[in-house]
Amino acid sequence: KVMENDVWHFSSKRKVVNDPQSLEGFIYVDYLKENGIDSFAFLNKETKMIYRDSASFAYFTSCIKQKLIDYYLSFQSISPSTKGVLIALITGDKSYLTREYKSLFRETGVVHVLAISGLHVGILFLTLSFFFRKVLRFPPKLVFFCISFCLFSYAFISGLSPSVIRAVLMFVLIQFGHSFTRETETLNIVFISSLYSIVSSPVHIAYDILDSP
Repeated sequence: KVMENDVWHFSSKRKVVNDPQSLEGFIYVDYLKENGIDSFAFLNKETKMIYRDSASFAYFTSCIKQKLIDYYLSFQSISPSTKGVLIALITGDKSYLTREYKSLFRETGVVHVLAISGLHVGILFLTLSFFFRKVLRFPPKLVFFCISFCLFSYAFISGLSPSVIRAVLMFVLIQFGHSFTRETETLNIVFISSLYSIVSSPVHIAYDILDSP
């Protein structure tokens, strides 16, 4: 299986993406060009993996994510379409969605729900906070450690994307203030999460700035 940051060698003919003939509606070619894709290459059977950094943190998280996906795919009583939606909502991997469901989410305008972001982390945080505080009635400090563990575990499952880590860090700091009876300044929390983004993903930050109008 191909993992993140793998280096593979293959020989293939490059097929350039042609310009669209019509500009009515959604055009797949324009979408590809907006994402920096200008050609295709179809792999043959003579592919060879040159390098895989099996000691990296990214490889470790990718393995955890793939094991979880394989676990959901092993369910026999669930239809393939339901498995695809479940995997997309939990891990953010939309490659297992059927073409029918992809079109359905796109046409209804709710495809963003499948993209793991701060919204999902916020919903999970509120659910965990209600469960540990109101249902189980854990002490405040124990609530902090339980929520932190669950949020960071979710970040591992979703592949440690910058947006998820940023949201997890913010909610963990908020819960820290509530559990240890300390005053929380929203501006300070936003500053810390922004500082983390700049330090951990400077390339993504620079790209967003240059790409903004």
